[in-house]
Amino acid sequence: MFHFTRTATLRNAAVTPKAIGFAMELTGYINKTYGLTCRCGMEMYGKQNIHWQLEIDSLDKLAA
Repeated sequence: MFHFTRTATLRNAAVTPKAIGFAMELTGYINKTYGLTCRCGMEMYGKQNIHWQLEIDSLDKLAA
């Protein structure tokens, strides 16, 4: 099993609502277009980071 993670750090709290909307939209697009199970979430404490996570069984599935 392979686990991919991508992270984006927000500049300030003012952009948080737009960033969450973008993250959800991007995740939906990835899942719908490529048939994957990508998830997104935001850290509750510390830095304002948004994370995307994808778990896939094989690299062949990812290449397809």
